[in-house]
Amino acid sequence: MYGSLDLYDENGLVWQTFEVEIHRSMGFPSRFPLIYEVGGLIPPASDWHINVGDEDLKKSCCIAVLPTEVIACAKGITVVDFIKQYALPYFYKQAYRLNYGYYPGMEYPHGLEGVWVYYRELFNVDNNENILKILTQYSKSFHKKSLCFCGNGNKFRNCHPEVYRTLRSMPEGFITWQLKALNG
Repeated sequence: MYGSLDLYDENGLVWQTFEVEIHRSMGFPSRFPLIYEVGGLIPPASDWHINVGDEDLKKSCCIAVLPTEVIACAKGITVVDFIKQYALPYFYKQAYRLNYGYYPGMEYPHGLEGVWVYYRELFNVDNNENILKILTQYSKSFHKKSLCFCGNGNKFRNCHPEVYRTLRSMPEGFITWQLKALNG
């Protein structure tokens, strides 16, 4: 699919237009489709959230960190929902950087470091060792009565319910796969 993606300002005027192509990914609809900015506005560089290292994804837009993508697609995603919920915010941030020289708000780093940051925020921990402990506990021995990772003695599902729901929304086997990638 090829087309123009118009972004509008607060007055309803076209602020920026991107030429894009959308391709079906191998895992779609359980994974995002691949989207490419083909008009040459976004430099092909990882610090612009463009995939440059992975040959299968080369020059596609890096829309979100992998855990976010997997959760968003857990029940399948349509192309329309992908565009509305993920592609448009991505291109608004790109347009902002093109116009002002920086991204608005916080951005995840590209690649595996972005995944580490995602889990640091999710678990509210400050180091990677704690992330690995939590993910290992969850993937191997987690059940309804497991104690929370924070150490206060409460059950995990009652102590950190948002974290619990987030982890439960990930497909079976994903956390084990993430552990391998993060340990790799």
